[in-house]
Amino acid sequence: MVEWLGYNDNATEHSYLNFQLRLAETTNKVSIVYGSQFIESSANKPTYVGFRGASKSDFNNRAGTSWSNSSAGTASNSSLSRNNTNFPASGLTFTWSPPSCPTPGAVVIADANIAQTTAIASWAAPSLIPANGYEIYYSTVNVAPTSATVLDATNSVASNTTSAQITGLTPSTLYYVWVRSLCDATSKSIWTGIPIMFTTLCQTPSLSTTGGLGCPGGAVMLSATPSAGAVVNWYNSSSGGSILATGNTFTTPMLNNTTTYYASALTGVVDTAGLASPAVIGGWIAAQTNTTWGVYFTVKKPAKFKSIDVFPVQSGQSGAINIVNGTVSLGGSAFATIPFTTNVSGGTTAQTVALDIDLPPGDYTIYPTLPSSGLMRNMSGAIYPYVSSVASITGNGYNENYYMCFYNFKFVTGCESERYPVVATVNSSGCLNTGEANIENKLSVYPNPFTEFLNVSDVSKVKSISVMDVSGRLVKTFDKPFSSLSLGDLKQGMYLISLELKDGSRQAVKVIKK
Repeated sequence: MVEWLGYNDNATEHSYLNFQLRLAETTNKVSIVYGSQFIESSANKPTYVGFRGASKSDFNNRAGTSWSNSSAGTASNSSLSRNNTNFPASGLTFTWSPPSCPTPGAVVIADANIAQTTAIASWAAPSLIPANGYEIYYSTVNVAPTSATVLDATNSVASNTTSAQITGLTPSTLYYVWVRSLCDATSKSIWTGIPIMFTTLCQTPSLSTTGGLGCPGGAVMLSATPSAGAVVNWYNSSSGGSILATGNTFTTPMLNNTTTYYASALTGVVDTAGLASPAVIGGWIAAQTNTTWGVYFTVKKPAKFKSIDVFPVQSGQSGAINIVNGTVSLGGSAFATIPFTTNVSGGTTAQTVALDIDLPPGDYTIYPTLPSSGLMRNMSGAIYPYVSSVASITGNGYNENYYMCFYNFKFVTGCESERYPVVATVNSSGCLNTGEANIENKLSVYPNPFTEFLNVSDVSKVKSISVMDVSGRLVKTFDKPFSSLSLGDLKQGMYLISLELKDGSRQAVKVIKK
């Protein structure tokens, strides 16, 4: 038992209340018992009577103007009115009994148990195990079920254990889940209070890839074919890194060694938020070098934070992108950190840093681990918020005239596949030695890469020409070749051109069809 004697909620008055809070160990009942009272003021004062559980929605209180004839509260802030003529009589008792059918414990849906169309929810059993199991209600709207809510196969599932699989869900969709106990045929607990939220995985597009073959010092063409409606992104690493190109083909830089690149398929809409560059608003632009002030942003719906642009002062320096839940002014414990190395300089050229982070709706801060020479930012002219359909850039927490070093936020509300390795193989076997061709035979094949026609110099020395793909399959022959070969019907990729000369010798050169 806990007792309050002479409670007074206003030091200028001589009012007082006496009451006890009684806890019954055997029945688990809770009672409030009032003693003698004295109220001096005639002003009505709200008095909150009752108790609340784990959340504001889990309340048991009283409401009304009559203490002797009060009613159950309808909201967490319901109250009784108290003044010098209306107050609790001595001996008035309010008693709350534990429910005969208690509510289950907190609901949990682990990330590992979330798929594109299914999820597994689990919860703690109440003190009294319900004989008839549990009901699970799920919805795309954050509106708690009531006794009038109709449960059917589209919004609920039953379980006799403390877990249940929810099926028939829509990919890339935010859901809310509540659970209640079924103690017998007629007795049901109230639904769990705050719903658990989860977002189903997206429907990833498929992707098939084809590597390429090239000569040392030459470019290699790689290709990838995504499922319908998807686009292909090319990367230089299996995670993070930079987006090198977009499209079904990618021509590498000149390579001397075999190199692995990565391709992914992306569906959905790309949404851009924030400023495109420091030059957009101009004004005072300078390097951010001595603080970690970041940018606040709000995500409105589930999205993949695809990339941002930075404007490095110097190339070859290490930095990182940090993302934090909520809004923080300096630093903070980042749940995602993406390192990068600056590859441009001068402060006016954008470098795109791939992030590839799935974000649920909410508030976030993005801040840098700065390269030693810094990143460019606007120090005047910013006007917040910068609003898009997916996200809003809301401020920086330091100076609302500043815009801090992160530009061209890109969000994807669709889905991206994993990154698949695509190998650019560099092999000198069969490659035409330019020196030998020019000096000994004065033959050359050009342009390389080509689109429609491939030219052969001094074709009068050539007896026949064979064209083979990278697998060695013969795809075309020219028994009486002309100086210009029509190869526009070939697919894009790498080919081996074999030249049989009239003097009995052979030469070969690898070429790329664009």
